[in-house]
Amino acid sequence: AGLRFSNTHIAGDRTLDITMDMIELGSKEAGMSAEQIRAKRHASDHCRLNPRPEQVPRLKQLGMIMSCAPKYIGGDGPEVAKDYGEKYLDWVVPMRSMLEGGVMVVYESDTHEVAGVGNFYYLGQMVTRETDTGVLGPEQKINRVLALKTATTWAPYYLFKEKELGTLEQGKFADLQVLNKDYFDAKALPDNMIKTVRPLMTVVGGKTAYLDPSLAAELKLQPEGIQPEQLIKQINEWEAGTNKTGLDATTNKDQ
Repeated sequence: AGLRFSNTHIAGDRTLDITMDMIELGSKEAGMSAEQIRAKRHASDHCRLNPRPEQVPRLKQLGMIMSCAPKYIGGDGPEVAKDYGEKYLDWVVPMRSMLEGGVMVVYESDTHEVAGVGNFYYLGQMVTRETDTGVLGPEQKINRVLALKTATTWAPYYLFKEKELGTLEQGKFADLQVLNKDYFDAKALPDNMIKTVRPLMTVVGGKTAYLDPSLAAELKLQPEGIQPEQLIKQINEWEAGTNKTGLDATTNKDQ
């Protein structure tokens, strides 16, 4: 009673009901106020067929943080549509419903396949909802600014590290990336090409962890880190328009 609930994988709306019941019961036994409950920042991982619409106000009331894996849009979406009906696609990683309902949403990749397609593949999927079988749950699309915030500004709240991470401010760690493209330029970078964004330099705590050979040559420095060859190959295929399938990274066996 009175402890924080987090870092637990939750699938299905009934499971989320049980989780919230448990949080409320434990908090009541601990004699906690509504504000004290919210201060715990209880969290649920995956957003896999949850929350359903009527659960969103309750999530907000409890101050819960929802950690969402966009891979389930394509990974679960087709089966959800087949087994339950297309209207339930709005329950699969329903980021827009939660954000509009005042619930904090953060990004999780939750897959080793991110090494082959990149984090911006998944950020782009939040924006387009594109999968191998088409656009699934289009009402849950969010814009690219909000998508980026789920991985930067908001994500540290899950860890109680918002004073150290997430934004470039005095007193925080110097964690940053230099990208190959302007993420915010929607004309030069259409939504369906957000997936072609990748880091050219990654700095962690003020130290360079990765420096791409192309940028290293421009800066007259030595490259740093492991070259992401699989990711570069995948991006080249997307840019050339030669990879028409495999949008659903959860079924990409080459990763």
